[in-house]
Order: sequence, then structure tokens, then C-alpha cells
Amino acid sequence: MIDRKAVWLSGTFFLAMIAAAFWRLSLLTDWARVPASHAPDTYYFSGMVLFIIPACLLFVVSMMYVRQWLRSNGTDDVRPWRRWYANMLVPYALICAALQLVVIARSVGAAETLDEPTVVRFFFVLLSVLLIWVGNHMPKLPPLPWRIPLLRLAPWQEARHLRFVGKNTIVFGVGVIAIQFLPMMFIAPAILGLAVVCFAASIWHMVKLRHEPSP
Repeated sequence: MIDRKAVWLSGTFFLAMIAAAFWRLSLLTDWARVPASHAPDTYYFSGMVLFIIPACLLFVVSMMYVRQWLRSNGTDDVRPWRRWYANMLVPYALICAALQLVVIARSVGAAETLDEPTVVRFFFVLLSVLLIWVGNHMPKLPPLPWRIPLLRLAPWQEARHLRFVGKNTIVFGVGVIAIQFLPMMFIAPAILGLAVVCFAASIWHMVKLRHEPSP
């Protein structure tokens, strides 16, 4: 189901981010003290932080393969899903690579004009725009059955759930953009709280559909 070209391209970005992280660490005598910038009041972080962004990309790709396995699509037309995955994965890989580039550039003394709060807010907005695009296209995808009986819905239920999840994803993306107007200390807890609410709403809708009569 997942487009191979998109996977190979994202894998290239992943390896480039890992190589860049090791290159930055090779310039240091202490990997536990990586400067965030060259400003006098800068702070230091562990070198392991440089592997978090590549790990996020790897996690998303892994979840895509898990979702693919969970769908029993032997005879179904998966071409729309393949395009959807590719159009989501490639921009996400680009965003991750760009963020890794900015973090390393600031660490070596470049891109000093980009202050950290602005960078964080900007990349959250980029991810939110991608989520809005993903959510907008979900209702247009053909329903696919799940392998696990507990998750399996009737075709009409699956179609309605896809529409709901699409709208839910758009709401989450818009909400994350709105959260960027909050002080930095509240951004992470607010996004986490919104994610929990949206996930709970998706589960509630699935349970609700099971109790509705067939149209």
C-alpha cells in the first residue's frame, strides 16, 4: 500500500539526518554538551537529542506499515491509499530534515537570526498544514476492512468513520495552529491535551457507529 518511491526518499532523508547528527557530534569533545547556539546565554543539550527528529520520521514510517498490515486489502483497490501515504510521507520527511538542518546550523553558529521559539512555532504550523491536508483527503479514500475483528466495521460505517476522522484531523491541525499563540511553556501540554481529546473522539465515534442501525 505504501509507495516505494516515497519510502526510499524518506529513507534517504533519514540517513542524511543521522549522518548530519554524527557529523555535528564528531566536532565535540563531550557529546553530552551540545550548544544550542553560539549566543552568550545559550544552553547545552545531550547529543542524543539530535537523533529524536530522525526517530520521529522512523516512527511515522513504522506506523504506516503497521496500519498497512492491519488492513486486509488483498482484493481492494489501494491506489488512492498509496497516493495518500506518499503525499503525506514525503512532505513530513522534508519538514523533519529541515528542522534537523536548522537545529544543527544553530548549533555550529549559523542561522543565529532564527530564535528558537520562532523556529518551533513555524515547524508546528508546517506540520499542522500537512495534517489539515491529510484530513481533507481522508473522506475521499475508499474504505478498507481491518484484519482485527474488534476494529472491523461495515463498509457504510467505515466510510462514515473516515469522514469523521478526516474532520477530526482538520480540527486538530487548526487547533495546533491556534495553540502557537500561547506562551511557549503551554504549547506542548496544550497539543498533548488536544491530541488526547481528538483520539478519544475517534474511539467514541467508532463505538457509536456500532450501535447505529444500517441505513
